[in-house]
Amino acid sequence: MDEQTLQQFEEELRQAVNDALRTSSIGTVISKYGIPDNAIKWQYTLDLSKIQSSNSDESQQGQELLGGIQQPPRKLADCTLVWCEFCCPGGCWTCI
Repeated sequence: MDEQTLQQFEEELRQAVNDALRTSSIGTVISKYGIPDNAIKWQYTLDLSKIQSSNSDESQQGQELLGGIQQPPRKLADCTLVWCEFCCPGGCWTCI
């Protein structure tokens, strides 16, 4: 996966997470336990060793060699969960 595709994937993933947060019950759970705004953080990682090359020109031997190289998961983004009054009508939880 090239750098541009990886960046596009990261942006689309962040948008998908935010869309899911808007319709989730996460706010109920956060309120139930009294967790303050900005207290929940997580990060996305991508295990590049699980992704197969789409380049059909590479030899089988090359594919096997690349598959044997251990690559650390790539950190895509950090996320801080916050309440956003302006992100949707009436406010909603979003990841920034």
